Amino acid sequence: MASWRLCDTAATLDLALSALTKADVIFLDCEGKDLGEVGGRLSLISLGAVREIPSSAGETHLDVFLIDAIALANDDGRSGGGGLLEPIYELLRRETVLKVGYDLRMDVAEFWHGHGVKMENALDLQVADILARQ
Repeated sequence: MASWRLCDTAATLDLALSALTKADVIFLDCEGKDLGEVGGRLSLISLGAVREIPSSAGETHLDVFLIDAIALANDDGRSGGGGLLEPIYELLRRETVLKVGYDLRMDVAEFWHGHGVKMENALDLQVADILARQ
């Protein structure tokens, strides 16, 4: 089972954070214009987390949060430097949370160069696939 929610206000972002901060593993993908390049702009951060459904025996649910980085950007139009997205940045910095994605090169570059966020403990499935084929 899966569900998704658009997070474009402080209230919806708080709902996402209440679920994501409980997870040991989150799934990550970003979209934007020229991510990781000079002049690039982050527009969407997709984060997912699996949770157990309390009333069922081992059944799980995937919660996906589509975080509108443009709507939640600071007054200067950038989504860095704190503000509403700072708790998301803190989550990405946490070494205790495994971040999983595919082809994370530009996502990681955007967070680092565009927002000063050094992502810790990330697993790029593209790299894992390449290594598994050797």
